[in-house]
Amino acid sequence: MVDKKYCLNYLRELLKSLSCDSYTQQQMVPKELMWNISSDIANEWDYENIKFFVKNLLECNLISIDIEESIKTICNNFDEVSLNGVQFDQTIWTTEGFAHHPFWEHQRKLAKYVLNELDKLQL
Repeated sequence: MVDKKYCLNYLRELLKSLSCDSYTQQQMVPKELMWNISSDIANEWDYENIKFFVKNLLECNLISIDIEESIKTICNNFDEVSLNGVQFDQTIWTTEGFAHHPFWEHQRKLAKYVLNELDKLQL
């Protein structure tokens, strides 16, 4: 059996880094890597890489299908605006876009919602 606490903590950390404002996110990254911060954060949100943690918590009845769907939405949103995505927009991926584009504001808001829901869980 997988440690539920480990799965929960993994998702919390992932959500914390996305839910921060752009200034705080930029403080987490060395200056020489700043040019790629938007891609680095987006790459963390490949559902294939995190579904193990999500499914584990869902199977233990610790999270709802609504939370699973919200996490999938975050992942899908990144897929849709990626280079090969149907809604690709170069401005999303610039440093300015990372700080101010409505896409990033929406992703941060969604991450805050999910993080708030996970913080209510008692293990």
